[in-house]
Amino acid sequence: MLTTDIQPNALSPKRAYVTLLSDDQYLAGVLTLAYSLKQHGNTHELIVMINDQLSENTLLVLQQAQLKCYQAPKLQYSDKNNLNMLSYGWPQQMINTADKLSVFTLTEYDKLVYVDADMLVLKNIEFLFDCPHGSAAMDLGLIQNPIHTPDYNQAQYDYFKNFNSGLFVFQPNIQDYQACLHLMQTMEGFDQEILRQLWSHWQQTPELHLPQTCNVFAKKLTDYIRLGFFGFTDVHILHYTYQPKPWFTKEYQITQTNDFLYYFYREWMQKALKHFGLQ
Repeated sequence: MLTTDIQPNALSPKRAYVTLLSDDQYLAGVLTLAYSLKQHGNTHELIVMINDQLSENTLLVLQQAQLKCYQAPKLQYSDKNNLNMLSYGWPQQMINTADKLSVFTLTEYDKLVYVDADMLVLKNIEFLFDCPHGSAAMDLGLIQNPIHTPDYNQAQYDYFKNFNSGLFVFQPNIQDYQACLHLMQTMEGFDQEILRQLWSHWQQTPELHLPQTCNVFAKKLTDYIRLGFFGFTDVHILHYTYQPKPWFTKEYQITQTNDFLYYFYREWMQKALKHFGLQ
């Protein structure tokens, strides 16, 4: 589905980063994300979509951190979809990702950059606001291909060659929001699958392809480096996609690259908590 006729306000475009907090356990991630954005000179504010499941303490912390929050409309995947996806091995937490699709209702903004709460920003990324609606970075298609992973089937390769929904650039509009609501009830998948269907033209539209360095899975960084795609200092955003999340990790063998990257995150988190007066 291709959204058209979205016209930003040319005189004074209103732009921001946006993330989702639908679970108290992700609060540390939101605070670390907000801090890492600021530390690299990103001037646009971070707004937080929240739901009614958050504790009073979490809401107080968000207020103390002076993060602008918006109540997300409560969205739900169909019961059949949830049962099917969980049976495939997806974690229970993925059910909460339905709320992510509510970002399209933020129509007071001309352009937003959605950033998952388990991301760590390592560079200035303001250039993303110049990218077109529906821009995103490839999932794992660069390293998950027949040359490097010959034991995968074609469907798996095709899945990895599409975009990852942890980061995307968009112009909020009710047309896309309503399309998402329809897809949630008529297709199988979570937010990523729905957005891929919404922007099914992404694979054939190179101008929508963000640099891979804007969405680098932390646990796959060594593969990107080993295969020569880029180095650590090229990374704009690290994405801690897997469980356990880095704010839960307390023991490290920092001679191991993956452990070091989790230790690296914890250093950023501690600075963030201190910055917001929480430590």
